[in-house]
Amino acid sequence: MRSATRSAPDDPRAAEELSAVLEAEGQKEEAQSVANEWLARFPQRYFLLEQVGKPDLQHLGDDAERVLNVASEYMRLGMYARALDVLSGDYPPAVTDETEPGMLAPGKHPMVAYFRAYCREKLGQSSSADFNAAAHLPTNYVFPNRQKIWKSCGPLLASICRMRMHIICSEPCTFHEV
Repeated sequence: MRSATRSAPDDPRAAEELSAVLEAEGQKEEAQSVANEWLARFPQRYFLLEQVGKPDLQHLGDDAERVLNVASEYMRLGMYARALDVLSGDYPPAVTDETEPGMLAPGKHPMVAYFRAYCREKLGQSSSADFNAAAHLPTNYVFPNRQKIWKSCGPLLASICRMRMHIICSEPCTFHEV
């Protein structure tokens, strides 16, 4: 990971991953140091803000896709508890002129609920409340586009989402653990 940040000095994604992995390994001070160093260069990186414990709740609340982006990165790293924290956040209502018309708030977005369900399953927790919530949320302006996540979600979640939102995969949808 460290060599990735050196070989791509302008790519904050490697630093985000390094910070998260260091924290998961119990090296919290070093994780914070890495995140703060990169935040100085990239002050609007939602993942880094989350890593240092200062998420921009208003900006995240303005667009559920931002919440899904942060959670997806944690999920990709196998950090389901952190992803669940992000997905379960209490975000303020969107500011009218800072969001797209019709955009659903994170707490009313079915993909956020489906991702919460998946994280709970990975953590050995009950996911039925999240599946039930997702099944009753509107799907207007919801465009699932995370093929990599779909491949790791398993057949149950993928088939539910596909049926409910009429997802058409651009490649054969084979679901397997990453």
